Amino acid sequence: MSGAPAEFTLRARRFGRVNWTGLWTLFLRDLLRDLDIWKITIAAPALQSLLFALIFQLALGGVSVTMGGMDFNAFLVPGLVAYVALERGFESTAFMMVYDKLEGMITDIIGAPLTAAEMATGFALMAAVSAVLTGIATWAILLPFLAALPVNPLAALFFAFSGGAMLGMVGLAGGLWADKWDHITGVQTFIVTPALYMSGVFFSLDRLPDAVRAVAEWNPAWYVIDGMRYGLTGTATADPWTGAAVLLAVNAALWLLCWRLFASGYKIKA
Repeated sequence: MSGAPAEFTLRARRFGRVNWTGLWTLFLRDLLRDLDIWKITIAAPALQSLLFALIFQLALGGVSVTMGGMDFNAFLVPGLVAYVALERGFESTAFMMVYDKLEGMITDIIGAPLTAAEMATGFALMAAVSAVLTGIATWAILLPFLAALPVNPLAALFFAFSGGAMLGMVGLAGGLWADKWDHITGVQTFIVTPALYMSGVFFSLDRLPDAVRAVAEWNPAWYVIDGMRYGLTGTATADPWTGAAVLLAVNAALWLLCWRLFASGYKIKA
């Protein structure tokens, strides 16, 4: 009959073993939110790193200084690149999760047809890509101080990606735990920032007392920074393969933690 409403049959949508569409949507949703404020998430860390480099140049006054067996500029630049990548990884998930919880937007995630594993993976990948983009921008603005192209760009990308995912999952767990902004800023101020500063961003660990150095070398962030130095300059303190293995193991453990938090509905269940 002309003009009669069409009949529709409702069917359950099958996603298969992995909901790739949902995983991609979650990844892209949060990455675009991060890039929408690129002046804060990418430009600001790059400019901050440039200021650090300029301040050290003024402080040294043209005096030639070596650190870790290389020129100080060559030593400093990879540390700054790794630092901003790690910091961005943490902030991208930590602040986004707290914001979503406080604004009630967390229901967009927990109401989606996504498993706990897919949610943990989506956030980790988003943090890693955001960290890599910030690291590339920082490297580009600091290139005149390094005065050389990366010796092993694939290694640099791997350590930036792995480090961003690692701190992204730390931020994700912290964001799930935090009930308000004070909680997550406390984690960043009193745990994350000191851990990054003491992991060899500005100095070689051989400058530390033996007991302190032994503790510092247990910090996974040190392997990211040391690996970034290997990628950009070809020089590293630790074996890059050892660093890669440590980061893969730490990331696997953190992924299991985040998966468990999502699976149990930790602080996100109504």
